[in-house]
Amino acid sequence: MDSELFERPVLQYWNFRRSFRITAPRGGVLARTVPVAGGRGRGLLAMRYSSSTDVGALLVEMRDAKGGLLLTVDRAAGENRRNLPEQPILVRAPDGTVLGCLALKDHVGRGNGNPVGPTPLSRRECLLDERGTVLAMIVGEAVRPADVSRYRDYFAPDGRQIGHYESGVLRIDRRLPWPLRALVVVSPLLLHIRSGG
Repeated sequence: MDSELFERPVLQYWNFRRSFRITAPRGGVLARTVPVAGGRGRGLLAMRYSSSTDVGALLVEMRDAKGGLLLTVDRAAGENRRNLPEQPILVRAPDGTVLGCLALKDHVGRGNGNPVGPTPLSRRECLLDERGTVLAMIVGEAVRPADVSRYRDYFAPDGRQIGHYESGVLRIDRRLPWPLRALVVVSPLLLHIRSGG
């Protein structure tokens, strides 16, 4: 996809609910997100103090500085998270093709006193391709809500760190292939939505 947004190694994110503005550091706006369906999302206080989480259907568009459509983000309506698996948040190309999604996956690693074999440790937020293959795992502060200002580290399946997000700044450490690069660029919005925003 030809857009300066996907070529930058550092991006700055500003948000009000589901409306994000993405800029180059000390530069102009590269992209904006526009909620199309499902409302604007909850504010920080509602996210922090509510006992429920918004799992309603939504559609958000990411548009470049000239208004051209770059990506869409959507989620089908779900039910109470305590009873059903998480609904994946899909990322689509402008033609509707699914590029991938943010979903929870079981993280397998060594731990719990078992240094030789894999032990399930926890469920992690992962960026998956359209076939469900893990492209990256996102590790960060385990707080609710997953505030956009919190830090996150991005790791490839082989354990290499490929990005870092903190205080609204995303640093992409490696030249990532498509669609992983698009998924990492849109991930602050995905994480915000997943946290109930």
